[in-house]
Amino acid sequence: MPKTKAMKNFMQVLAELEEFDKKCRRMTQLLGYRSSEIPKMYKQFISLCNSLSIVFLQFELNQVSFNVLNRAVQCDVSMFFEGNIEDRTWYGRALLYCNLGYLMLLVEDIPSSLKFLYDAESLILEIKEMGTDTDYYIEDLTLAHSALTFTILSKISRISNAQKYLDIALLQFNQIAKKQRRTKISKVGIANLYCLLVSAMKITKAHIEGKTVLAAGVCQSVLEKVNDRDIASALLLEKYSQSSETGIDMINSDEFRSIIFVTSFFPFITSSTPVIDFEELVALQNRMKGEPIDLSDLGMIGSSSDTETDLYSLIMQEALNSIKTRV
Repeated sequence: MPKTKAMKNFMQVLAELEEFDKKCRRMTQLLGYRSSEIPKMYKQFISLCNSLSIVFLQFELNQVSFNVLNRAVQCDVSMFFEGNIEDRTWYGRALLYCNLGYLMLLVEDIPSSLKFLYDAESLILEIKEMGTDTDYYIEDLTLAHSALTFTILSKISRISNAQKYLDIALLQFNQIAKKQRRTKISKVGIANLYCLLVSAMKITKAHIEGKTVLAAGVCQSVLEKVNDRDIASALLLEKYSQSSETGIDMINSDEFRSIIFVTSFFPFITSSTPVIDFEELVALQNRMKGEPIDLSDLGMIGSSSDTETDLYSLIMQEALNSIKTRV
């Protein structure tokens, strides 16, 4: 019988992450990047940052997520310039940029969100062409990336473009539903995706045809084929099945996007990720809700109000500047 992992408190996890970051820098300076141990260590660090950020983003801990992902980007950019082709074409890089894309959405920097998601898409395509990663990992990430990109493009009323990504997500979903490939997504996750993606398909199709569809009718028809009414997406559809809002209102809601993110990206959390008490995360969420991101960690500015430059540019420039201190 597997042992239950001991819980760690929030500050303990952050302290351990900082020590891991320092170890990466110290070992790089000691051994040089050409040592085979360095890229392995970097990938472990980025994977941990990805996993923690997925947890933190669920609770909209934007500042903490930013700090964690910013560390990972600096590591990634260093690996891009110093490493080989395998260091540039692994799914953890694409996952990192997807996580940043979602964070940028939460802080309402849509241009940066789309830039990070474009980077992720380019990486996913390159990884597929190279065939350098586990197939179903990158296919699951294709689904997650496409579903997330769909919600963001829909939010800014680019429905025709959004539908292209929805079609990609549906293609991946159908392969999973028909058991044509392996997946990390659980049965509950598959059921959640069914509710969300099928509803979105019906709504966007009608919208492109110039029809206004109420959420209630779509939700009721999808729920007829759902056995478990207690899953998150079914509860969302139940809520909108009694409303007078349009279908577009539903797929553009924060709750819809949140369920898409959690369902699609939680499977990428590694088994070695520290477990933090749920109640502590909720308390942090309540305390930090609505706080603007402090960008002092970028070393260039003190807060997001100091500049009109998008966060994508600031984060990537700081990562480039950090290379000389890492290698």
